[in-house]
Amino acid sequence: MPTLITCRSRVFLNCFHCTVSDQRGSYQQKQGGYNRALLDDLDKELNNYIMRCREWYGWHFPEVGKIFTDNLAYCKSVRKIGARTNVATTDLSEHLPEEVEAEVKLAAEISMGFVSRSG
Repeated sequence: MPTLITCRSRVFLNCFHCTVSDQRGSYQQKQGGYNRALLDDLDKELNNYIMRCREWYGWHFPEVGKIFTDNLAYCKSVRKIGARTNVATTDLSEHLPEEVEAEVKLAAEISMGFVSRSG
């Protein structure tokens, strides 16, 4: 995974952590604790970051976005897979049912996604 994370991705992850921390801190000061608005805002932010993950990884392996309906399973699997060429040797059984794992591996063989030459 460290080879998959580029400088831009590290900046993105740092911004994500700062944003969530800042929002939590400001809500605690204003509201005196957690409330429904905080949870709604955090949910909205997480959805935004998941959509960015799907968008960015979709350039590399677009077929996998149609296979997954669960965002958490998608993110965990993408993190474990890394580069599309690693799918054949990656065990995804702890995140996915066997049928879905087989479908992902088949999709990786015929994928038309972009392959980076820098990694």
